[in-house]
Amino acid sequence: MKVLIQCGDLLENQHRILPLAESLRAAGAEPIILHYKPSVGAFFKARGVKILHLDAYRTRLKKGEVSKSAIGDAFWDDEAYSIYGIKHDLLRAPPADRRRDLYMLRRDGMALTRLVDDQRIDSLIVWNGVTGHVANAMRIIGSCRNITGGFLERGYLRDSVFFDREGTNGISSLARGTVAIYDTADVSNSVNALGDFVSSTLLNLADAPASARKQIFVPLQVQQDSNILLYSPSIKTMRQLVLDAIKLAQALGQEWDVVVRDHPEETQSGLNIPFGDRVWRDNTSTLEERISSSHIVFTVNSTVGLTAALAGKVVVCNGDGIYCREPFVINKADMTRDQLVDRVRVALQDGPDIEALTRYMCLLLDRHQLFDSKQVVAGYSTQALSRFSGHSPSPRAETNLLKRLQQQVKAAHERNPGGIAVDFQVSRTDTLSLTYRKSAERVTANWVMQALEKNFPGIVFRRSLPDEPVNPASSVCVCSADIATFGKLHNDFVAVLDQYGEPHLRFYD
Repeated sequence: MKVLIQCGDLLENQHRILPLAESLRAAGAEPIILHYKPSVGAFFKARGVKILHLDAYRTRLKKGEVSKSAIGDAFWDDEAYSIYGIKHDLLRAPPADRRRDLYMLRRDGMALTRLVDDQRIDSLIVWNGVTGHVANAMRIIGSCRNITGGFLERGYLRDSVFFDREGTNGISSLARGTVAIYDTADVSNSVNALGDFVSSTLLNLADAPASARKQIFVPLQVQQDSNILLYSPSIKTMRQLVLDAIKLAQALGQEWDVVVRDHPEETQSGLNIPFGDRVWRDNTSTLEERISSSHIVFTVNSTVGLTAALAGKVVVCNGDGIYCREPFVINKADMTRDQLVDRVRVALQDGPDIEALTRYMCLLLDRHQLFDSKQVVAGYSTQALSRFSGHSPSPRAETNLLKRLQQQVKAAHERNPGGIAVDFQVSRTDTLSLTYRKSAERVTANWVMQALEKNFPGIVFRRSLPDEPVNPASSVCVCSADIATFGKLHNDFVAVLDQYGEPHLRFYD
């Protein structure tokens, strides 16, 4: 079974998706990573995972080829990509912008259709499914052909990815509540596998510091994010979220304040948050400090609410999400103000539901997260990809280039115990595409050196001195991932790497 996984070009996503690719291969499927730009892909290729580039198919499209007859009626059905209309109306987008967005969606639909056919893809795993042209196009194709394997989002654990068969956030299967989708045997198996880890590592119960003032913490979310546009029936602006928190504070008593924290990825100005004597902003404290200082966390459906619940806080949700129907939080939907206040008072008195929290986190990690299990529980095997199992024999992995280069560098290091020199051949225009917020970071020597130490553990690297003659036999070369041509000298280096510290995709092609 060939499984195409939408990854994109960000390094963060690549790290998160690697455990998914490895788990799919262990289950007998063949993971294929979908990048966009042709210069991206060294991370997976070096680890023996096949890669494809969407741009290779985009550039082959000719004018006039994108049509309903070529890709199907679904790409002309507004309901299939409703978020486009919602965003266009919200932003009052002019007709030209609306036409451009829909053309780009259909263009990617055409490119992906050809890719799926050419590569004989059996299953699609889509990132989010409603954010971006590629995600929407893959979701539509998967639905029309009945080849959708699942959907991805950032996972709860570091370098992990969330996986669900039905969708992410408010349309995931988890949004219906674990009681609705898992039976007693499922719960027992997951708790037996991960209960000790959850109890010892993730539960972080602590009372708020004693104070005459009590706090309701409101972590703002990105106002135009799909979590708000699609999965928040009653709260459509962050101003309304804060106003509702203020009403709760007023009902609870004069000793309650509302503390607001901006979302770091918010780009919209003029949110018009109603600050005052009992409503103030705190962007200085860390998220952990702010949660610790609060008694109540008031959110739409942010994962901050889940973190707060694990810290023993009373969490009030205003929308749909992966934990918003669980018994350890209060879902404000269809509640009157008095009912909400009563529920909050009882929750403050009773304290956290540790059993429900543990049960949920075990199911979340076991059935909906892909992560490096060696860092969690020795010998643990995820249940998230059970539908992909049984496709034996497992496909032959591509040559693990990274391991081969690690051996070469180790041998050179043994001959040169003073350290392997790093010859930098990057320019000031080269950048690092790391995360959503850091998509064009400047390349620094320190960043590259840390990446090299991670990829080549136990090796001492040193920067070449300005006037030092280059000795390729005891040096690695670091050059831009965009470079496509190399000189004769490059063949003599111990290794040729890109600015991410990975084997250079084009040099080792």
